[in-house]
Amino acid sequence: MATTLLTSTKALGSFEDTLTTLVMNASDVVNQNHFVATGNDLVIIHNTHAGIKTVTITSVANKWGRSGTLTAIDVPIGGYCIFGPMVVAGWASDGIILIEGSDVLVKIGIVNL
Repeated sequence: MATTLLTSTKALGSFEDTLTTLVMNASDVVNQNHFVATGNDLVIIHNTHAGIKTVTITSVANKWGRSGTLTAIDVPIGGYCIFGPMVVAGWASDGIILIEGSDVLVKIGIVNL
């Protein structure tokens, strides 16, 4: 099963004179989602549903044997959660990080810093 690629947003530097609009992607509850890890990414989760929803970010073992998936983290009604910056070690497998939202109304934004 192929996961659905999330569109990432590149953060502009502090000396830019324009703003960047954050792309918020709908969760693919059937196939899950992934993004290409830069090693310095913020993951922003927004629950636009009327009930509490969850998000899971899958970890991978790093060179120290660490594996610590963030499993079914509650995202409050109308609330946001921010994870990161996400590093590659312990999170990316073959350069991608897997994310699973519990509902299509869980929106996921990826910011490349």
